[in-house]
Amino acid sequence: MKTFILFFTYLSVVPVVIAQTGDKPNILFVVVDDMNDWVEGFDGHPQTRTPVMSGLADMGTLFYNAYASAPQCGPSRTSFMTGKDPHYSGVYDNTKLKCASLSSNYTEEEGNETYYTLPGILKDSGGYYTYNIGKVFHCWKDYIDFDSDTPDPCARALSWNDYYFYDDDGAADSLFIDLFFDGLGPFDWGRVDSIYEPLTADYIQADSAISFINRVGSGSGTCDRPFFLALGIKKPHFPLYIPQQYFMNEFYMDDVYEEPFHIAFNFPEGTTPYNGIVLPDQTSPSRYLDYFALPEDGMARTICDKQEKNFEEYTLYLSPLPVVSDTLTDSLNRLFLEQSKRANFLNAYLAGIHFADAMLGRVMEALEAYPEMYNNTIVVVFGDHGFSLSEKRHWQKSTLWETDVRTSLLIADLRDPEPAVSYRMAGFVDLMPTLLDLAGVDLPYFPDGNLYPDGRSLTPFMHDGFKKTDRPVLSTIANANGKPASCYPHHSVRNNRFHFIHYMVQSGTNVMDCDSVPGALEEELYDIGYEKETDPNEWNNLAYDPNYAPVITFLKQWIPGHPMYLQEAYYLELTPDDSAVCLYDNDTNISFSCQVYDSLGTLTDPGTLAHHVLEWTNNYDETVQYGSSYMLNAGSIPDAVMLDENAVYLYAQLRDTTNQNITGFQLYTIHLHSEDAPTMSFSHAVDDHTVSISGYSLSGSAIDPVWNFGDGTVLHIALPGAHTYSEDGYYQLTHTLRYGNDCMLIQTDTVIIGDTIPEDTLITDTTLLILDLMENQFEVNPNPASSSIQVSWPQPSGPGTFMIGNSSGVLISKRSYPEGMPESTIWHLEQLPAGLYFIIWQTEQHTDLRRIAVTH
Repeated sequence: MKTFILFFTYLSVVPVVIAQTGDKPNILFVVVDDMNDWVEGFDGHPQTRTPVMSGLADMGTLFYNAYASAPQCGPSRTSFMTGKDPHYSGVYDNTKLKCASLSSNYTEEEGNETYYTLPGILKDSGGYYTYNIGKVFHCWKDYIDFDSDTPDPCARALSWNDYYFYDDDGAADSLFIDLFFDGLGPFDWGRVDSIYEPLTADYIQADSAISFINRVGSGSGTCDRPFFLALGIKKPHFPLYIPQQYFMNEFYMDDVYEEPFHIAFNFPEGTTPYNGIVLPDQTSPSRYLDYFALPEDGMARTICDKQEKNFEEYTLYLSPLPVVSDTLTDSLNRLFLEQSKRANFLNAYLAGIHFADAMLGRVMEALEAYPEMYNNTIVVVFGDHGFSLSEKRHWQKSTLWETDVRTSLLIADLRDPEPAVSYRMAGFVDLMPTLLDLAGVDLPYFPDGNLYPDGRSLTPFMHDGFKKTDRPVLSTIANANGKPASCYPHHSVRNNRFHFIHYMVQSGTNVMDCDSVPGALEEELYDIGYEKETDPNEWNNLAYDPNYAPVITFLKQWIPGHPMYLQEAYYLELTPDDSAVCLYDNDTNISFSCQVYDSLGTLTDPGTLAHHVLEWTNNYDETVQYGSSYMLNAGSIPDAVMLDENAVYLYAQLRDTTNQNITGFQLYTIHLHSEDAPTMSFSHAVDDHTVSISGYSLSGSAIDPVWNFGDGTVLHIALPGAHTYSEDGYYQLTHTLRYGNDCMLIQTDTVIIGDTIPEDTLITDTTLLILDLMENQFEVNPNPASSSIQVSWPQPSGPGTFMIGNSSGVLISKRSYPEGMPESTIWHLEQLPAGLYFIIWQTEQHTDLRRIAVTH
């Protein structure tokens, strides 16, 4: 009777209309448990190995900015499987999910009695055969939304035609604990002998997926329908007992008493090629300053995992204490031991991702055996949320920091394989409308006629670009029932630059008193940057800086109960005029223009937007200007601001005059004081094939350090360790920094490895350039270029040499101008391969550089 009632409720809102299958695509839907953004193509970890996922990215779209609806399995999976934000289901953490039946989470009493599932819609409205293998929904061992009473799979109700999971993985884990345990505290991990790989749950469940594909390939098994095969891969969820071949065994600390001691982490920091596991960046001079800057009894530190103490206390249980080196103090000796243990756990986590990738590879190989099936399949691969590994003194998941909410998302439509990287902000509520769109299945509606999914289809964004879009995405969590921070949901709002976190603080001390009035707010705001150039590690909380209050006002609109919840936004691009300088003084004026882009990244005239007005304000007076341009009179900046502050802040916001909602926002920081321009210099030394940086000096403030060694090695780090080149040759070692108003410092050194100096040396000075790019003396158009470039010289120049070199610094072409550079000249590029090049103008007094991209 219970099943009948659930089926009746479900059918009352999902009309069963079996569409003609025709050429409908098959869908392979792969969700990887606890896999964060440590996937090739993302920027999560430089040592990750995911060749199968990388291959799929080469045939589909990598969504660079993908965010989970919640940083836990239960609420995240409930959200993407039902297409609704956690605010609708009330499932804010694992303990709030009623596992006995999915429908018990959706009741008339709660006002959310209508619910759909992605497989249910595909099955009943799209004519799909749906098959669950492994952990797809949370509580997967309760056969979530599966009609087990109907023996005929073609006639089953609810979400699934078929359902399987391997139910004896605990026995294998018990065996592995006995034989291979090398963990610490609650973190179980170990290197499993490769002969045991077929005993792992993921291997067995991949076998089931392969068997299903073979069955379909033989012409049976899907009731003559296209399939939706949902495969849950359990690793890298711990316990991390992973076959040893997936570890970086050369870096693993086998024996803490081994002599000489084996340092398991990359040391010194920034050494390349890596000699150990690269650990996450931490604050300096002390670790975890960002964590300790948060309120001690606040919600963030309450939710944060407390297992870091197990690593910090690791050496207390080593007797005798191993000696890493006689030259280290006791505290440094213990730190090396702790860091090596941390590195072992990271090695295990990376091995778990590598293993998951290999299991996906086995399934893809089976699919490739049937070309007709393969060429008509859409493959979706993603992690169900992020996962922290010591960032902010936090391990595992459940917080709202970037490491826990950002994840990986790949969609490859093998009917039309094209590689793309999309920067559209993608939320997990977007998965349902995206896959229904790709499958040609209509979106579901509520009985009152309103559209059901909370997300938007990502299909318009499945190609390169979309940096000029802004769509804040929401993530939500509450602590487990009966624990502090469990009474109210806490929210993260992430747009393409900022990350805002809003905690609802309990007013009383009784953690069970969830009817109490919320207490004082607790907030965090991080300016991560469009390209993660400003604060990628979320070390600098700006929430209590009044200059950033307008940012919070804008982003807070996307929290449930606020006016822009689940809505799109406009992207505002602010551009200073040609008189812009790196650092302003009070004797300069500057004008800005604003361009507005809609949710598809299309340039839009703000004057044509009905009931919208573009407003400009700043942080030092109350004046408001309107329109698509703004004039800043630097002389109007109060003397106190010019004397005491390093910057002023300009705010542009697009306001809907019908409801006063802010539908687009941008902050521009105007940096002051030309006398404070930073300077940077360094030297280098070569020992055989290894180059080391020495004498590094930086005065002033700069961000986004990048070191390019000229051989494909690029590090985003303040100061690298030694770098070893694999081959003799001539290399350009380039270091860049950003500062001020979109300016750069650049120094390029010539590094010669080996005894032979190439005859086509581009430039032999050790220091090629320390340059403010905004003060270059010549202009290049177009850039990028395909056939030719025009080099224009606005000011007369004395005698000099004009050169083009490739990205390795090798000379391609050279012209001398003994009478000085002409006003303009044309250079033809048809013979150059596509790539990045340097253009250099060199005189006795000056060296000037431009970078160009050649495309064909």
